[in-house]
Amino acid sequence: MGYLFYHKQSYKLKKYLLKKIPVVEQYSVDEFFGDLKGWCEEKDVLNFIEELQCDIKEKFGLPISIGAAPSKWIAKMATSEAKPNGCKVIFKKDIDNFIDPKPIDSFPGIGKGFAKRLKEYKIETLGDLKQAKHLLYRWKKPGIQLYHRVNGDDKEPIQPNIDRRSIGISRTIDPVFDRDEIRRRLTILCRHLAHLILKIDAQPKTIFLSIKYQFGQKAKRNTTITFNFSEWSLRRHILELFNEIDIYKSLSIIRLSINCSNFENKPTTRGSIFEYEQELKEKRLFKHCAKIRQKYGVDMIKTAVEIKH
Repeated sequence: MGYLFYHKQSYKLKKYLLKKIPVVEQYSVDEFFGDLKGWCEEKDVLNFIEELQCDIKEKFGLPISIGAAPSKWIAKMATSEAKPNGCKVIFKKDIDNFIDPKPIDSFPGIGKGFAKRLKEYKIETLGDLKQAKHLLYRWKKPGIQLYHRVNGDDKEPIQPNIDRRSIGISRTIDPVFDRDEIRRRLTILCRHLAHLILKIDAQPKTIFLSIKYQFGQKAKRNTTITFNFSEWSLRRHILELFNEIDIYKSLSIIRLSINCSNFENKPTTRGSIFEYEQELKEKRLFKHCAKIRQKYGVDMIKTAVEIKH
């Protein structure tokens, strides 16, 4: 229930932000970029984001930190600096003083591997990185992009129509050897994930399943198909994937992950007319069930296989 609540609040928050800011990009489930150019004067930015923070706290009860800057990635750094529950504005004239002392691995997008590579050239801080333009330009697109992001002159626009990349759910469990029990748990995960996807009115085409075994072995696979999405169609495809990838049958399983991606606005279908009609019936039933779950909770309606005897 917490996972579903979290995503539902994210969806509501985005709709609210679109009323307050003309251009909004959802970067992740709990991160958004907004473009204030032409919307409020630079001198008014701090007041604007402080009022926005109060409005969100009052309307949604969500703790939130907000950062503002001339570029997306400096604004993201400012947001990190504002945590917990603060607001911070970095003006153009202050970017160097704000950025230069910070360690390289504090910048968004610089992972452990990239940081290690930079440190081999004695680049420890973001100020050091800004002095290494020729080196970063030799690394082509990734290095050039990083150099300009750190300088705050990347000019990357807010992308209001960026598609949601994926929605997933996973559970770590005590070691389970019984495959019927694993299928039961996958069915439960499918119910929760399908309920979440219906709430945001998404139609996935790609389904991914990953399983982790007790001694570290892993198996994973995805499939891209065209179908009318419902809880039951998702479950069928996930159980088919499980039967295909469960290659370590003598080992217990300790983690299950399901992910849906590659969303489209309107479903199309392949296969026979009978399959298509069956999927449509399932989708209608799915939506009726969703109304009841919306009122009484996602656990109100379960399939028989979910009930443990």
